[in-house]
Amino acid sequence: MLAVQSLFYEHGHRSMWDAETLTRALLAAGFADARRTDSGESWIEPCPDSEDGRDGTLYAEGRKGA
Repeated sequence: MLAVQSLFYEHGHRSMWDAETLTRALLAAGFADARRTDSGESWIEPCPDSEDGRDGTLYAEGRKGA
């Protein structure tokens, strides 16, 4: 894990998440719904995605309650 951390921080990242932890964090922050999404997939229309950073990117979004 130390080698993984070293590579991670050497590339300028500040945190690392998996889908389960990220969606749980969104729910804990008060979002009523949270989900992992794929690149180009969103509750927002049109999807605010871009070509930059798609490879190796984890996508998730949360939305407020009614």
